[in-house]
Amino acid sequence: MLDLAFVLRGTGAVDSARVLYEQAIQDLRTHGDSGARHLPVAMNNLAYLHRTRDEDDAAEALYRDALVLEEMFGTVPSRLLVMNNLAAVLDDQGRGEEADRVLADAIELAERHWPAGHWRVGSAYGARGAFHLLSENPAAAEPFLLRALDIAVQTLGEDHWRAAHAHRQYGVCLGRLARYPEAEAHLLVAFRWFAAQGGAERSRASATAYNLVDLYEAWGLPDRARHFEAIVAGG
Repeated sequence: MLDLAFVLRGTGAVDSARVLYEQAIQDLRTHGDSGARHLPVAMNNLAYLHRTRDEDDAAEALYRDALVLEEMFGTVPSRLLVMNNLAAVLDDQGRGEEADRVLADAIELAERHWPAGHWRVGSAYGARGAFHLLSENPAAAEPFLLRALDIAVQTLGEDHWRAAHAHRQYGVCLGRLARYPEAEAHLLVAFRWFAAQGGAERSRASATAYNLVDLYEAWGLPDRARHFEAIVAGG
């Protein structure tokens, strides 16, 4: 049932998917611990559907229930996923301080579970930094995004999409802090890596080119901005 609900969700049949997730949750609750191990997946997906309808209270309740079950039966990566989703719905409701506490707890959880410098620890730092960046607080975001970048490069190396993504996020952050030369260096690293790849990474190259356009316009370098606009226009 969960597989079918996921397929329906992907095809846009949201109402049908929602009915299936609700039925799956009801059925799994009757199976005790064995059902509880699968409940968080259904809850997480149903919460997402609630969010698409701006039903944030219902989504929050499902994420919190899923998190309790993940703590009992799940894995740390699954717990971190639910925590990130809970933080997002709290932020959507204008509860930024609560969202930030959830993301701080996620970093603490990751650091307890994995050794220092593990890429999942870096990912947790990146999530908190991204939250502050989206909240228009680049000064608060900067140390978290720098930590995420350092971990990605040290653990995975420069030739990895996580490192390129971390360079991009950190570059955007530095640009908003008016640290333009540093921002340019990081964004160019990200752009060149994404542009050299095939498939989905090409779209990330275009997104990074737009970041460079924004940077150069803020920096007062319109010729460089036009250069990257031309690159995007030319595919």
